[in-house]
Amino acid sequence: MDAQDKRIEKILGSECERNSENALKYLDHLQKNTKAFCILTGVEDFPWEEPYVMGGRSQKEYEKLKKNNPSHTDQFELIELLPPENDENEIIGNPFSPMSNFAIDVPIPNIYAAFLISVVDCFAF
Repeated sequence: MDAQDKRIEKILGSECERNSENALKYLDHLQKNTKAFCILTGVEDFPWEEPYVMGGRSQKEYEKLKKNNPSHTDQFELIELLPPENDENEIIGNPFSPMSNFAIDVPIPNIYAAFLISVVDCFAF
């Protein structure tokens, strides 16, 4: 069991399967332990950015599009964490980009894939 699995087991207990009950338990933990101000920065490009990041598309056009689209190069403030919608078992993070002046909804599993979250600075695990 790696460190992340141990941390999740400490939060959820021995029954760590993905279900709505555990999603709400994890959401409660995050809401209680997330600092009011948390900055998220991208570590992986958004799907729209891929042709520009991987090469082949105009960097000038990319810079223009980044003004109106979320980019992995933006810094986001975590506004809130929302409960799962419908029958989904994914907590939704709502980060806001002050530079671009827009907010996006991102499922928590995608936040971990798309954003570098500083565990030391943002969450008290």
